[in-house]
Parts: sequence; structure tokens; C-alpha cells
Amino acid sequence: MGEVARPMFLRPIRSLWPLSLAALAPLASPQGKVEVVDASGGTPGAHLDIQPAVDAASSGHTVLVKAGGYGGFVVDAKSLVVTADAGAAVTIGPVGGGPIEIRNLTAVQTVVLYGISSTRDLRTEHGLHVHDNQGSVWIEKCTFGVDAVGGLGTLPTVELRQNARVSLIGVEAIGYAGEAFPNGDLHPATPAAIASFSTLVFADCTFTGGVGYDGILHPTLGPLDGEDAAAAVVLVDSFLVLDGGEYRAVPGGDGLPFPCTDGGDAAPGLLVSTAQCQVYDRGATLFGSLGGKGILGCSADGATAGGLFLALGAFYIMLPGDGGTMTSDSPRRVGQNVKLDFEGTPGSSVIFGIGLAPQYLYLGQFSGVIQTLPIAILSAGALDPATGTLSISLGVGPLVPPDLADTLYVQPVFINALAQVTLGAPTAVTVLDASL
Repeated sequence: MGEVARPMFLRPIRSLWPLSLAALAPLASPQGKVEVVDASGGTPGAHLDIQPAVDAASSGHTVLVKAGGYGGFVVDAKSLVVTADAGAAVTIGPVGGGPIEIRNLTAVQTVVLYGISSTRDLRTEHGLHVHDNQGSVWIEKCTFGVDAVGGLGTLPTVELRQNARVSLIGVEAIGYAGEAFPNGDLHPATPAAIASFSTLVFADCTFTGGVGYDGILHPTLGPLDGEDAAAAVVLVDSFLVLDGGEYRAVPGGDGLPFPCTDGGDAAPGLLVSTAQCQVYDRGATLFGSLGGKGILGCSADGATAGGLFLALGAFYIMLPGDGGTMTSDSPRRVGQNVKLDFEGTPGSSVIFGIGLAPQYLYLGQFSGVIQTLPIAILSAGALDPATGTLSISLGVGPLVPPDLADTLYVQPVFINALAQVTLGAPTAVTVLDASL
């Protein structure tokens, strides 16, 4: 059996991060001058709100925010650390809060945002808007929620647009749930995040889409179906590394009982909307959802959504996760067969491909499964419900060119009862065609 070196994209995911925690660690503590912000007025010389402190700070300085509620702020074309004080609960909004905006960084500028929660005010505003940056943005342990008070806008809670390097670490965001009012106002659901034309890392983040509103009898439009949900994350023409975290699909709104209307469609946890996207996934959990409920015997349920929707031609690679795998002596040659022994969560299914090149591709017909291409053999089975093991023996056809040793790469994919997908570690076996 041959030992295969990991391709570059199978090496530890943090080597792919546009930013490294080690490089940014010095920025996470106060550097140079510190501008203190204290809404209570209890700190002599401190600013009462964040924006005046940001304006007063020079590039490379730190804005240290004491506990309290504050208005939104804009960081424009300067290196800055904006961080909550140790143990402090710092919130932006909701009413009059405005968004947090980071924009126009040059290639040598960096912004770090740490420990701040933002609840956007109107739906015509973002909770977080990061755009037009050539420099690096690092956002850690921040929460972006929704407490809308009106407006007909359809902006996502978080928007990341035209950025060279953005890393979100331990960030949580939720999309706006749609609302339908008796006076006819319709407030549509919005995604938790839309990212476009950017290079991104999301590590240990949780994003949840916006639930659609229930069907209503509209005063001018008549009976309306339940609204379709909004995806947790929408990706457009971007490079994204996922390292852990959860991306949650949500249902559409339920149908109207009388007169009967259909339920709204669910939306995926991650919607990769264009062929120009590349996604590398190491251990993220992408949750699907049922659609909104129709009325039994009268109308239809909304369509179900998987955890992932991938546009035709987009590039999606699942990197080895922490789930099931092949045993240490698998695969191995046994006569004219290749023997594979799998172990993982009891009752899980495993789908795997065997090929001559370590390439991985999303195949929609297998509900998001990644398999080795080009395919020489494709098979599937179920792990024993008691032991979590499975043994399979497969014949190996002639290899090209003949009389030469060649290496077959095997990639298992494990699917549990909740339809969560985990990629097992890739492995390889060397065979000699002449021996067949």
C-alpha cells in the first residue's frame, strides 16, 4: 500500500486563511494610543459614543469600548482595532443604532472588530457592511441580529462586498423574518449574509436564514401563499473557506387556512449562486429544512431545501472532517480486489468513489456528496447500526498504462440520519496492473 501526500488543499485549513490569528494577535490588544468609550460617562476623558472615538483615533490605534449601548459607526480607510473591554457587553442599536461599516482600506491597512453585538435598526440598513477593501478585516466573537422597526428594504443582516481578505471568527448572524401586516405591508425575509466579489474565511460561525411570512388575505392582492424563506448565506463570485460552524436553512411561511394557499419554499443554509465561486469546506454543518406547511387536502407544502445549493460550474471541495473514516489498513489489495473497511457513526451511510486522481467535486444528484473524480468505481453502503463498521470488496479493472504500478485514491463520505455530511480522510492503495 502506498502512502499518499496530501494535496495542498487537503493540508490544515488554517494555512488557507487569508489572515492568520498569529499575525493579527498583536492587533487584538491595545496598540499605540487607546481611545476609550464609556456610555455611562464614568471614565474621565472617555468618549460617550464609538464614532467620535473612531474619528479621533489615528491609523494603528485602538478604540476600547466599555459596557453599554451605542450608535453605529464607520471605519473609513484607516487601520484600527475596535474592541469591547474585557467581559463587557457592548451593543449597537437597535433604535437609532445604525450599521457598523468598514470601507476603503488600502492593501496595507487592517481593521479588527472584537466582542461587539449589533442589532440593526431599519431593514433599510445592515447590521454589518464591509465593502471596497483592499486590506484585511478580522471580525471575532461578534453577533449581528435583527430588531427591525419598519421599512421595506431587503438588505441582509451582513453584507460583504468587494473585499480582498475578510475573516469572520465565531460570528453569529440571523436573517430578517418576513412579516405580512393586515394593512397590506409586506416585509420580505432577508439572508443573514450576502458575500460578493470577496475572499473570505468563516470559522466556527453560525448563520441562520430569514423565515418567510405566513400566507395572508391581502387587501388588494387577494390570498397570498406563504412567503419563501431567505438563505442563511448567499455567495456571489467569491472564494470562501468554511472551518466548522453551522449554516441553517429555514422554512418558508405556512399557507393560509381559508381560502387555501400553499406553503412557502425553504431556502438552503448556503446558496452558492454563481459558477465563479470556490468553496473549501472543513467540517461545516449545512442544515436543510422543510418548506412551509400547506393545508391538508387543500394546498401544497412548500419545497424542501438542502443545506447546500450549488450553481452549475461552481467549485466546492469538502476537506477531511472529524466523522467516520476508513480503518488504518484500508484500502488494501486482496487478490484481484480492493478491500475497504469503514468505521463511523452507527447507522450512517457511506458513499465513496475510487479514482486515479485526488480531485473532489460536488454532485447535486448525490445531495451534496463529494466524490473522487475521475470515477473508476462508485459504491455505497450502510454502517452496521450496532458496531458502526462496514466491509466492502471491489474488483479492480485494468489500469492504463499496463504493466505499471498505479495508485487508486479513495474518498469516503458519511451521511448520518439527520442528512449531515462528513468527509472522511482520503487514502490510497498502490496496485500493479500486470498482477491482474
